[in-house]
Amino acid sequence: MANTTGNSPNTLIIFNWRWMDDPEAGGAEVHLHHICKKLSERGYSIVAVCGKSKSHSSTNDQVIEVHRVGSKYTFALFAPLYYLLKLHKRQGIILEDISKMPLFSTLWAPTKKKIAIIHHIHGQTLFSVLPKTVALLLLLMEKTIPLFYSRTKTVVVSESTKKELVQMGFSPENISVIPNGLEENFLKSIKDYTLKKTEYPLIIYFGRIARYKRIEHVLYAFKEVTSTHPSAHLIVAGKGDLKYFTELKNLSKKIRIKNTEFIYNLTREQKINLLSRAWVSVITSMKEGFGISVLEANACGTPCVGYDVPGLRCSITSGVNGILIPDGDVSKLSNALLSLINSQQLLAKLEERSREHAEKFCWNDAANVFSKIIKEQMRSTQAC
Repeated sequence: MANTTGNSPNTLIIFNWRWMDDPEAGGAEVHLHHICKKLSERGYSIVAVCGKSKSHSSTNDQVIEVHRVGSKYTFALFAPLYYLLKLHKRQGIILEDISKMPLFSTLWAPTKKKIAIIHHIHGQTLFSVLPKTVALLLLLMEKTIPLFYSRTKTVVVSESTKKELVQMGFSPENISVIPNGLEENFLKSIKDYTLKKTEYPLIIYFGRIARYKRIEHVLYAFKEVTSTHPSAHLIVAGKGDLKYFTELKNLSKKIRIKNTEFIYNLTREQKINLLSRAWVSVITSMKEGFGISVLEANACGTPCVGYDVPGLRCSITSGVNGILIPDGDVSKLSNALLSLINSQQLLAKLEERSREHAEKFCWNDAANVFSKIIKEQMRSTQAC
């Protein structure tokens, strides 16, 4: 049973600029949401400080005390002030989920024990989603992370991110890798469905709609696929950047791709339906923390074709749950898709292996490891 006082030694004060109910929430928010739920079940009291969004829920989560301060542009300024005015007397540990811009909690809460969560270092990907001046500012701030957090216990979701942090100056011993998981209800829902693959080749992109995902690569690769398989279909589904989503639809018309469908936002049932019926899932990001969408597709028996970039090389293993190809090579991307479409034997083998691979990842296991790290920090005498 979760502690609901929000002021016990088992309290976790969590900072993240977005919460799960934000329309632009991505993998980092999904990760934090499930970890918080599972930690609450283990007796922790969860206090979340996040930015406001235009359409967030007006009520607190049943087991999480949510404080909303500032917007996505001002959260980094108001979150520390809010903590100092309202929360600094709370007991427990600070968990800072560092995304793009660190909050520098080591400066304004120097005596509080803390854990940093880092999904991936954004680096040059910032310039694909932000104005150049803002991207440059955040890039410079990102480079200061080792200066302020290298002595802070840090949790990452992949070996790729750990490697990046070590290259930046972190000690490997101070970094713990806890991969993402899958929701039990999601897995249960999959088993309730008895969906067969479509008779025609169905390729899907499912994930956040963001420019660093380079979804236009999927469109260009699919165009090559249709030259030999005119019956093939492509579905692009997700939520996020509506302007980019519209640009992708316009691009599909411009390059005259047939049999292409765009779906903005999906229910769980729609997601399972599409992923279960698809032959292949494609992910063309510049980089990922780990790639929850890979696990979701795999759980539905759908292998993934993706670029060999940080994060994806940890979630996709060629010949097991998909195929990795050189980063940015659209020609090899289309060839990989064709290799699966043209070989029912290979596709069937990867379908079975994908399901087996996905079953290894669950939020319960992730939360157990996370809880162990929290207890170790609580026992330690040094606050960093």
